[in-house]
Amino acid sequence: MLKKNTTKDFYECWKSTNGGSSFTAKTIGWPTGLKYGEGRIAVTPADPSRVYAILLTDQGPRLMCSNNTAEAWTLTATGSTPAFEMDNGQGYYDLDILASPLDANKIIVATTTAFRSVDGGANFTSVGGYYGPFSRHPDIQAMRSQGNDTYIATDGGITWSDDFFAANSEPRINGIFATDLWGFDSGWNEDVLVGGRYHNGNTAYYQAYPEGKFLRMGGAEAATGYVNPVKNRQTFFSDIGGYEIPENFDGKTVNLPLSEWPNESYYYMEFSEMTWSPVCWNEVYIGKGPSIKKSTNNGVSYSTLFTSTDQDAVMEHIRISRSNPNVIYATQRSNTLWDGKIYKSINGGVSWSTLPDLPVSSGQRRVMTITLSGDNENELWVALAYSSNGKKVYYSPNGGNTWLNWTTDKLNDFNLQDIVHQLGTNGGVYVAADNGRIF
Repeated sequence: MLKKNTTKDFYECWKSTNGGSSFTAKTIGWPTGLKYGEGRIAVTPADPSRVYAILLTDQGPRLMCSNNTAEAWTLTATGSTPAFEMDNGQGYYDLDILASPLDANKIIVATTTAFRSVDGGANFTSVGGYYGPFSRHPDIQAMRSQGNDTYIATDGGITWSDDFFAANSEPRINGIFATDLWGFDSGWNEDVLVGGRYHNGNTAYYQAYPEGKFLRMGGAEAATGYVNPVKNRQTFFSDIGGYEIPENFDGKTVNLPLSEWPNESYYYMEFSEMTWSPVCWNEVYIGKGPSIKKSTNNGVSYSTLFTSTDQDAVMEHIRISRSNPNVIYATQRSNTLWDGKIYKSINGGVSWSTLPDLPVSSGQRRVMTITLSGDNENELWVALAYSSNGKKVYYSPNGGNTWLNWTTDKLNDFNLQDIVHQLGTNGGVYVAADNGRIF
């Protein structure tokens, strides 16, 4: 096992010969003068005395090898060199090492890309990830081998080989369906779904596509994805740009120009969006840094309506009244001030005022979102992400001049993630909380 030496700020190998009752440090030949060294260890039944360890240090990867059950070590390869091109990648998040159960000299080491050696780690060639002969998703999480079967698991699925990735490889993902969306939006007039996926790029769906078929739009893992509410096949992704997706699954996408993108975040509620006017499909608003911006040409260009002077202000949720589009609300977050605000405009964004604070402590106001009535521009609800029990949802009947606490004990111990007014109802509101709860 690897254990951190806190004095040296470096991980060392420890060995037990009594089933884990006690351990002894085994550091003969172990690297010195380096920091960190988080790593993985591999052994093989092909040679029970052989032990490999891959370490991620402050000066790049180090591959260690022992031929006497970790009693002494030899530096076999140094990363980011012609013989061993692997770098630290994303750190310990993407890291594994595998020794062949049939040949102790064959190993695979991986972070974002996997590298194979057939001479005990003296030389390596890439076998896939960001580059290499086998098409495989980057970011390797785990590798296992039994007999002739070898598996590499990545952020994108599982790949199998029957020759330790010498010449043969194929995906083994049929029947596995899973997507973690960090961004999401949907069409209104037509069935369109878009989203930025965790580790797997952006995706898009249109109602005429075959069942279960989604476009892979490209990109990486941005918390993005927006749909024009009228021209629903116009979709937008901050990491790849704007695209009009085709009516037919095999058709071509058409690039759409866009100049700026809203504040985005992987944390719930801590983001802005492309918010279109309820009366004009070309008019879109975004929170960009500390500013509220407006476009009258579907995002091709923007003008600044308002910029906060608060320290580290981030403009987030913008809500435009459907009953009176001149009335606009916007939330602000400042991690430095540990506080949040709600701004209001009654003249289409020409001027802005600050609403009275919600009756909670500043830290509990820091992260929030709002929803508006569809019939009355003065009715709005606010959900607080991280507030204490009894102080999670507030309602204003007068445009934010006063606040009424709508919280009940049903929301106790939950962090809230969103709030939406059901149009056409008399104050019907849905609240989304963590653990998949809807109230």
